[in-house]
Amino acid sequence: MQRYFDKIRDCDEIYVFNVKNDYEHIGIGTSLEIGYALALGKTIRFHKIPTDANIKSYFISDNTKKEEVGV
Repeated sequence: MQRYFDKIRDCDEIYVFNVKNDYEHIGIGTSLEIGYALALGKTIRFHKIPTDANIKSYFISDNTKKEEVGV
């Protein structure tokens, strides 16, 4: 897990591919990575709009500007 945290720390933003078997899915490990990225102030982009209300508030798609979601 440390290797992924190191990569997150070194990047400008993360892209979450949150699809599994054609359904939205965010596992425990990905949730930890999202939380770590948030703590570092990283931009987070999702492949599919999250339906979870806690995660959806941080949603940025490839078609949405950061200013539009207030992140």
